[in-house]
Amino acid sequence: MTLDILNKVIKENNIPKDVHLLSDSGWECGPTEMDGIFYHRGSNTIVFTQRGTNSEYEKSDEWEILYDPELIKLEGLEAYPVKDCIQRSDGGKEKSN
Repeated sequence: MTLDILNKVIKENNIPKDVHLLSDSGWECGPTEMDGIFYHRGSNTIVFTQRGTNSEYEKSDEWEILYDPELIKLEGLEAYPVKDCIQRSDGGKEKSN
């Protein structure tokens, strides 16, 4: 499917622009979220994934990540928020003087 076809179907059927897209590839037990979007310039292909991180596409230099809910793009750099990765050596207890 091309973006032109998808846009045409949406327009012809008066689908709201805030429609929620899900994927059902047949491997899952039902529809799943599409939280990763990757683009391959060489083949002009977009792939939707269940997650943007930890995927074969993210590890490849040929695929560009376009969307992940936690992805922050800053002038060509891609960063993900750091969560709970710093552990205090004192177990989180403040020292009193």
